Amino acid sequence: MQVQHAAGTVSVDGWVKFACQPRSAALLRLLREKFDNLLAQRLDGSPVTNRSKEARRVIKATVKLLENEKPAKP
Repeated sequence: MQVQHAAGTVSVDGWVKFACQPRSAALLRLLREKFDNLLAQRLDGSPVTNRSKEARRVIKATVKLLENEKPAKP
């Protein structure tokens, strides 16, 4: 994930790019790291325990953040 603060945009894996406030970009980066860690643990075959609940919370928080995001001012 790349954050372009000057342009007010976030690019996810070179695939999708959207306008984003700096604070939201920082939160998105943290949520992405959390999601990536959960996915890596799952792929490693670690016991699931409560991770599916945690993964749902991370996804829900990410969607809510994106839905409520207002474009950054140029």
